Amino acid sequence: MSSEHFVEQRAVSQFVRQEGRDRAAESFDAARVIAARAGLELVRFTESHYGLKTPRGQLNIYPGNQRLYGRQPLPFVRTPTPWALLDVVQGMIAALAKLEAK
Repeated sequence: MSSEHFVEQRAVSQFVRQEGRDRAAESFDAARVIAARAGLELVRFTESHYGLKTPRGQLNIYPGNQRLYGRQPLPFVRTPTPWALLDVVQGMIAALAKLEAK
């Protein structure tokens, strides 16, 4: 792989990450309201790190690199690819509802 190809790939990767962070910032207020209605709390720690606090623990959300991470055993959150912040909140609400229905 040539160094020109590496530089090009890196620029594309940085653009995609920034695009994910920008989408999350735009939809944060709407996602926070929907989360609050469901008894969840959506918080913004940094430009690239959000958290969704649930009764079962916290889901760490990284929209820039499309990563979800939870230390506690949390339900599986179904999201489209690529996902937006609102998709994660709605996915967690659905996953928790499914667990409560069992």
